[in-house]
Amino acid sequence: MANNASHESRLAMDGEPQLSERVGGQYLRTVVLTNTRQAGRFSSYVPDHRPNPALEYLYLRENGIDQHLRDRMRFPLNPLERLDILYAGIDPLRALSVLVRDRHVDAVLCVYENTAPVIVALRRAFRFGAPVFLWEVSERGWRPRDAILDFVVPRVDQVLTLTIASKRYVESAYNLKRPAIVVGYAVDETFFRPDAEASCRAYPGGDYILAVGDDQTRDYDVLLEACASVDMSLVIRTGLPLRIPPQLGEKVKVIANQLSYRELRDLYRHARLVALPLRDADNPGGVTTLFEGMAMAKPIVCSDTGATRDFIVDRENGFLVPPGDAKALRAAVMRVLAHPDQAAAVGIVARRRLEQNFSLRRRSERMAAAIRDTLSLLRGRASR
Repeated sequence: MANNASHESRLAMDGEPQLSERVGGQYLRTVVLTNTRQAGRFSSYVPDHRPNPALEYLYLRENGIDQHLRDRMRFPLNPLERLDILYAGIDPLRALSVLVRDRHVDAVLCVYENTAPVIVALRRAFRFGAPVFLWEVSERGWRPRDAILDFVVPRVDQVLTLTIASKRYVESAYNLKRPAIVVGYAVDETFFRPDAEASCRAYPGGDYILAVGDDQTRDYDVLLEACASVDMSLVIRTGLPLRIPPQLGEKVKVIANQLSYRELRDLYRHARLVALPLRDADNPGGVTTLFEGMAMAKPIVCSDTGATRDFIVDRENGFLVPPGDAKALRAAVMRVLAHPDQAAAVGIVARRRLEQNFSLRRRSERMAAAIRDTLSLLRGRASR
């Protein structure tokens, strides 16, 4: 398996791969542009040390999509690389390379809006006919990003979103060429699994409530208020600045440094429950933590936002509380701690639902279907 994954990683990174034959026809060939560099994920992969970056490429090939990564270039080839990710992801030379070298691909997949402006601006001049898919759209609120959103989103051929809430947002905010398609989040459930071998020392020992995440959707102030009267340690893995009330003392352990994936997996393993306090927003912040906790079969207490209500059925595979409500969060945490058997059963259901609906394999099936259906629609209209 490791050898196969390594081979597929090289194939996906290849500059000029050939279209592959498959039973019943040809693979659809696509290129993907990400706003962060990905090469290191492939070159440093060691089995069971981190999620396998080649798995999604393998699963897409099983579904007839031959996807190839065009990685973000480094400075000076990418003159914007040292700036904010919004600008670094534009990577004009990479976009021009796609317009020139990938003229015969079936589709271009741009991950977030900042990877797409050069391609949508120049594709007519270059007579570049491949449809452009945009995978997920950022929220508005920062003028430079808003300008890119306003230019890119109405001009791409298809928008793919991670959540139903994101689909509603993008369809209401922009004049799309066609309705957005939800392909959903996914997690490598072959890595994040409850029976994985413990391997490291990241956890502080004993039971604890765990919270994980660095993005601004986290509402750790509400979590700290909720846990002030809970008789259990709280471990928070975040690089965000926290205001910890003095009365909590040594009850709160903050892990500010980044952890390896194995260390993070062990943090989940030894947690009694995972708390996911979120601010009320429709963007998909927090879903990675949600899915990792589900994959580890942990009971999860999370805020009921557009990011979580797509995936959690209250008291069936998790526990939902109103965002910003410390009392409701405390009550849910206390309920989980007071009923460990019920909480464990909820965690098992969460793992099962993730395997059935939100695994990498399932997401790859949805992605492949979205690409095939959109291309079929576009080609049908072109032939009229």
